[in-house]
Amino acid sequence: MLNTYGSNKEIILESILLKSQEERKIFNNEYLNTYDNEITAEIEEKLSGPTKFLFIGLLSKSLTTKAIFLNKAIDENNLECILNILFSIPLNELKKLNQVYDETYSESIVDQLKINYSDEFINLISKIIDGSGKSNNQKSKHLEDDIILLRSILQTNDADPSEIYKVIFGKTYDQINDIYESYSKSYDRDLLDLFKASYKDDNLLLLEHLFKFSKNKSSYIAEVLHKLIKEENLNEFHIVCLINFYENDLIDISKQFGENYKTKISDTFKTKVKYEILNLIRKVFEYYS
Repeated sequence: MLNTYGSNKEIILESILLKSQEERKIFNNEYLNTYDNEITAEIEEKLSGPTKFLFIGLLSKSLTTKAIFLNKAIDENNLECILNILFSIPLNELKKLNQVYDETYSESIVDQLKINYSDEFINLISKIIDGSGKSNNQKSKHLEDDIILLRSILQTNDADPSEIYKVIFGKTYDQINDIYESYSKSYDRDLLDLFKASYKDDNLLLLEHLFKFSKNKSSYIAEVLHKLIKEENLNEFHIVCLINFYENDLIDISKQFGENYKTKISDTFKTKVKYEILNLIRKVFEYYS
């Protein structure tokens, strides 16, 4: 395909995008059988930068691909991008991702994060990734008990973020959102505001991400995209990560973006004409709109 179309990225994109993810898997196998080479290997050779990552991510949703993207985000020390990648898969699969990452880079995700982030953050993220931790003895399976325990934690001076993890350990995103909504209803206080009063920097970003993501994933990713597009120096790689790992949600994300910011997300890319890749990303969003 790359030999046929050369570097015409728009034609390559359309030939990849206008397929379901299952069709792309079939396409990958057919390409390998026809040319005796993986299409991702050719992309690695002939494309570069964010464009290369865009095509690789569209062609593969494997944990190995996530590990490659995650490694680049860690190299860039982009914590928000790191969290967006980590939480693009179910919480109970993060341990598998860590195993693949370790096999690929001979070092765990946590070991690489230790260089730049606080001990509290590392303690919390390691428990989340590993899926380890014991339920607090005061905690029961009942939602009411969870929010009472959470309130007692937040009322403690210098509350340890890992105590909050004990409340949400083993829960799905939907169950975490139940805690969020029930807490607000019971105490007339927004948990995110309480987090801002108790935590800062990397711990705050982690907790905010987890609860915002659980509350409304599409709205949160739309918020992240809006912030990225407004920045003077666009982080193309971060946007590519969001496109690739939230592809199944792009219709809802586009709709949520329009509702929140009263404009089509594809139109906002036109203000960043110097970034070639946005022409490709705009096509992705137009496809899903």
